[in-house]
Amino acid sequence: EHLSPISTGFGDLDYFLNGGLYPEQLVAVGAMPSVGKTSFVVSLIRNMLERNKNILFFSLDMFSRDIIRRLLAGTSGISLREIINCDLSTDAFKYVISAAQQLWDRTFFIVDTPGLSIEKLEKIVWAAVSTEQIDCILIDSFNLIECCANSETDRYKRITNVLRRLKCCDAPIVTTFQCPCDKSQREPSLADVPHDMYSLINESDVVFFLHRTRFVTDLDQYYNDDAIVKAAQPVKIIVEKNRNGDTGVINIRFNGFTTSFERLP
Repeated sequence: EHLSPISTGFGDLDYFLNGGLYPEQLVAVGAMPSVGKTSFVVSLIRNMLERNKNILFFSLDMFSRDIIRRLLAGTSGISLREIINCDLSTDAFKYVISAAQQLWDRTFFIVDTPGLSIEKLEKIVWAAVSTEQIDCILIDSFNLIECCANSETDRYKRITNVLRRLKCCDAPIVTTFQCPCDKSQREPSLADVPHDMYSLINESDVVFFLHRTRFVTDLDQYYNDDAIVKAAQPVKIIVEKNRNGDTGVINIRFNGFTTSFERLP
């Protein structure tokens, strides 16, 4: 059972991944700033927790309380703003409590230590998998991992060696990374990968990018008057590298109210 693929919760993405995420697989998710890398990872976590998977999450960009709030919003369907401000109606409060009870019964470890080194991250991973049944490891964001190196070549070798060892931990690894900002809002590609991420890209089995048109000022021109639909923005998952499958484009959507990614209806 442990060797069977873990669904991402996005059927079309699972198709490209030959059914889902597999042990010893490294998946890199890139995007330009403000597209929603953290929200995407949190959406993956929510989908996996709903399937009773045990998760180890390195949140280097947000504190654990912020991650929990986003999980509650995505699970309950209640606006993240309402949850943060505790501005909940009686019905909304019930939905949030129900979501909290669902999450309470799941195995979910969050490491939110800022400035975590690549060596320390590796130690935490091996300690966790030696004591717990970890089904998936997620990292947000790889750019924020520290690596002490004397040169760019030394850094490349250190990160490459660690990644190769981690791929043997019997759990798939999904990590985000940030591409440089591009005001033209064009779709990102492998050509946009920064130099310090080359080791990650080379070791990854799958690399895909998130693309969302971020500066939409009048959603009425795209959607009807329903408030939930207004908040949903189209997103492309662009699969650029796939060692065991096809490359291509997948369409999903981003829900701005709950800051979560969703399948298209």
